[in-house]
Amino acid sequence: MSWLDELIHALKRLNEPWTRATDIGLLDATADFHAWLKDKRPFEARHKHGWRSVLADFNLAAGKCGTNLEGTVRDEIHQCLTASSGLTLKLDNLSNADFGIYLGASRAAIAGQVDSLRMALTSSRARKAAWRDLVDGCKSEVMSSSRLAERRDLFRDIMEASGYDLKRLSLNLIGVLNNEVLGVRSAQVMVNEVDATQVASRPRPGESAGFTQDQQIALCDKLISFSASAGRHVVWLAFYNAYLVGRLIRSFGSSVTFYDGHVIKEILESDQSAPPVLPSELLGEHGFFSPSYLPGERGTVLARVDLGHDSFSDPVSIAKKQIEAIIALTGLHIGSSSWRLMSGYLHVIDGKIRGAGAFRKEHDSEAIMSSPYTDGTDEALEQIESDFAPHFPIQKPELTELVDAAHAWRGASQQEPLSSIVLHVRILELIASRLHDKPWQEYLDYFLAKGWVRSELRSSISRVLYRGIFDEPPGLSSDQEQHLRHLQLTVFRSKHSGFEVDLKKGFDALPFLFSIFSLHDELGRELVEVARTFSSPAAIAAKRDELMKDWHSIRSRLHRVRNALAHGGPVNARIASTVHEYARKMASWSLQLSLQGELSGKGLQLMHDEYLNKNANWFDYIPRASDAKSALFSP
Repeated sequence: MSWLDELIHALKRLNEPWTRATDIGLLDATADFHAWLKDKRPFEARHKHGWRSVLADFNLAAGKCGTNLEGTVRDEIHQCLTASSGLTLKLDNLSNADFGIYLGASRAAIAGQVDSLRMALTSSRARKAAWRDLVDGCKSEVMSSSRLAERRDLFRDIMEASGYDLKRLSLNLIGVLNNEVLGVRSAQVMVNEVDATQVASRPRPGESAGFTQDQQIALCDKLISFSASAGRHVVWLAFYNAYLVGRLIRSFGSSVTFYDGHVIKEILESDQSAPPVLPSELLGEHGFFSPSYLPGERGTVLARVDLGHDSFSDPVSIAKKQIEAIIALTGLHIGSSSWRLMSGYLHVIDGKIRGAGAFRKEHDSEAIMSSPYTDGTDEALEQIESDFAPHFPIQKPELTELVDAAHAWRGASQQEPLSSIVLHVRILELIASRLHDKPWQEYLDYFLAKGWVRSELRSSISRVLYRGIFDEPPGLSSDQEQHLRHLQLTVFRSKHSGFEVDLKKGFDALPFLFSIFSLHDELGRELVEVARTFSSPAAIAAKRDELMKDWHSIRSRLHRVRNALAHGGPVNARIASTVHEYARKMASWSLQLSLQGELSGKGLQLMHDEYLNKNANWFDYIPRASDAKSALFSP
């Protein structure tokens, strides 16, 4: 595979992040910095931790810019980093009262600097720079997979903050990079290189455009940095499971009109004259549009959204938000609405169709019933029976309290992040109070931090093993294929509801996997990074220390978010989502250790001490290990 293949892979499912769930991006860190500066609460001593955490997050995120983006927003970032350093210095050296005075006098000026950075990050220059950083990363022979993931996700964050629909952006860019006439011509129409009315017919899928790689990247540059000229923008969207009862057309104010899709398509495809109420854009000749492209099933409603005369970075995305808001309001009024938005659109500028996307029903994950072979409840009942069954019915107060907490954990895990974080931390507070009279965050640092580091190291191997062993690259010899079959049977052991991984055998298989994947394969760069991370005890120790720094950053952020939720401070939902899963996992671990202690008769303290000592011994042993495998799996 080539760097271009790797770039296409990076653009697929662009709405799904590549970085870890706990990683924080520059735009989110900047937004949170700004929110704390705008916080109207008088400064109190208890806010100090939150300020240190938000400044540390911003400093960390600001250091992850690619070369091109850093050069584009250098002045704005420098101003904000200087302000951040100044605030940190004052936090360290001033009394709480004096820092409150300093913050009150300077926060407006600093907020203005942060605002300037936020605006700069969504400019056309920043969009192009972030894109070029992603391209350069895919071309690089030495960039790590985690660094490439940071560049890729920063690009997606900038594009999303600039108002672009990530799914459609992904399709447009990949269409150009696949070098097909359809994708290239569509992009050229979008950036005004080609007039849609001059396209004789819709290009055939798969037909080559004959562009060079430089021409493809240059056209993508234009797609990303293009600022549409002002014009009258109209967007057509479609719903399924939707009906207009006893009517062909329903107006909603002056800018939105709904049409019976089935009837409209029949009229346009027939020889009969179209009724005068149909907009003229559907009646003319367009190389990119034919009535056959419209959805025509019964139970389909078309929506025409007139955005008026203006310039938009992504008018389709704006129209979708407007129309979905209308349907959401109807749902509030009647309880729920069955109307479901299709993918696909027609984009009209000044009466001419300038862009189109295929109309399709979106995948409905809720329609998929769970299988007995993917649900592990039955198997889990068998595993916990010997521990729990002798204690039922539960009468011991200490055990009752923990079982109630486990029930609360299950309920919290099914809620949205902001609510679940408060409930998960409440469980941590309960366990911490049972062990020693210290705050929950100190409990986490003391008992669970080193276990988390160990889990993260092992997870970095397991994440690549399944894909490496089952996602077979092309061009393997028969011996290599046979060895892969062997690894599938020995590294992975089938269970009723999935499989278990033998990490030691998987670790031994890494050199083979490294040998069969090239750098630009979908998994190649990740394998290179894993090989470097686990090349020696010294390399593992370095990664261990890096993860411990990550732990303190994530735990501090959870502390900040939870306190803001509890005390009316600044809360950013995207920031909260970076610690949501971490909070869920820590609450789960604390409950498992506590329940094991009660059920075994050891008690909470001894069970936690044993867990701590096991991971602390491993933590300290790493530099003394004879080889990488021993460092990872011993003592």
